[in-house]
Amino acid sequence: MSNLDRHFRSQRAIELLSKGFRSPIVVIETNLSSSTVREMAKEISGGKRASSGPLPSPNYFISSIAALTEASIFVTCYRAIGGKDVLETIDVDVLTKAHEMYMEVRMQHPDHAKEHLDINKCWVIARDLRSNMAWLRKCDEDACYYLLVEGQRVASTCPWCIARRTNKIAGRARAVAQPCH
Repeated sequence: MSNLDRHFRSQRAIELLSKGFRSPIVVIETNLSSSTVREMAKEISGGKRASSGPLPSPNYFISSIAALTEASIFVTCYRAIGGKDVLETIDVDVLTKAHEMYMEVRMQHPDHAKEHLDINKCWVIARDLRSNMAWLRKCDEDACYYLLVEGQRVASTCPWCIARRTNKIAGRARAVAQPCH
């Protein structure tokens, strides 16, 4: 690796760490050693130890219809920005823009009290979409896309339709689902 390439990768690692990406993701995205990335993360965080270990599986954090709705909102944003390419590759810049859009949608519809997806969970969803361990499905009823993940512990039906039927998170579900028609 040339000095210029190492410098570019280091700058990219700093950028990703500053956006909240965990060290294992930064290692994958920059091809820097884990010890180098951990050291950078420690410096950026003011001496706190960088989080490490395995990244969670989507079937772990998508454990309710509300969480499935959150993930579906993100993948809707992700696909809107990245197109069909998101099913074949992870472009971290596209993922970051999609996460920002997802957070804007959440801010516009704060009626939903569930925890938002952080950038790392979004990366895991993108990884699983790429590796065919998660899928986008189009609802027959409202033509909206929603997420399914391997080993999913909640109903594998459209969360928008469930939300409309149960009237939970109705404000955001309507706002996000209506443009699909």
